[in-house]
Amino acid sequence: MKLACGWRLAFALWVLPGGVWAHLTGEPGHDAVAARFALAWRPAPTLALAAPSGAAAAALPLAAGPAAAFAPFASTVRTRVVGDTLLVESDGLPAHGMMVGITAWQQQVPLPQPYTGANAWRIPLQPVPAAAGTPIRDRFLRGAIALAVNGVPIFNPQNNRGEVSAAIGELDRWGGHCWRADDYHYHIAPLHLEATTGVGRPIAYALDGYPILGLTEPDGTPPTGLDAWRGHETPALGHHYHASEQYPFLMAGFRGVVVEREGQVDP
Repeated sequence: MKLACGWRLAFALWVLPGGVWAHLTGEPGHDAVAARFALAWRPAPTLALAAPSGAAAAALPLAAGPAAAFAPFASTVRTRVVGDTLLVESDGLPAHGMMVGITAWQQQVPLPQPYTGANAWRIPLQPVPAAAGTPIRDRFLRGAIALAVNGVPIFNPQNNRGEVSAAIGELDRWGGHCWRADDYHYHIAPLHLEATTGVGRPIAYALDGYPILGLTEPDGTPPTGLDAWRGHETPALGHHYHASEQYPFLMAGFRGVVVEREGQVDP
């Protein structure tokens, strides 16, 4: 469970035939709606990837482990190893723009978050394969399921009401938004990070410890033989997941062992 800086209530206003009405976003009576799933989501044109260049795009050893994946963002993301866990610290704010392109609602302001010390993100360095994978659909609707390599958490593609955020205009051009705690997070794979990391390298780590790659393998070929959780194993990377441009956008479930508590991954 991650602590946020504070809670604010977003006041939403609608103009409808016959008058104006409003409610507090998050009001149970209004927000208890049926889950809807997106068939596909396409980022705004501003997300077109440029060819990687410069030191940040230099090849990183694929077998170097999670810490190497966060290295291109070392100016804002700090990592340290404690036992068999990689601790990742950041303020949760990306270098790119935020909150542009949202069409559904949003009166929140992204604020820095205290993802440091005891509240740092924890990535297992030795993921433990589960006897059976754990699906994320309609589960883990609170909190993060993965951490992007720029230190921004990634939540379930579904929001906490069960709707797919990308399907109802809740996400900005970069696939994220912030919610009542003013904590910015993604709800889809941040494929735009490949402009910094290099195409075919991890853009995130699931909280079970396995890396999440973009749409291709490091050699640019599409992945083959993906399992039910959108993962497979290769000699260079071992087991890893692949993102997609359709639901579930990330992995479809956890191949590794995680602890589920109160609707989220713990810790």
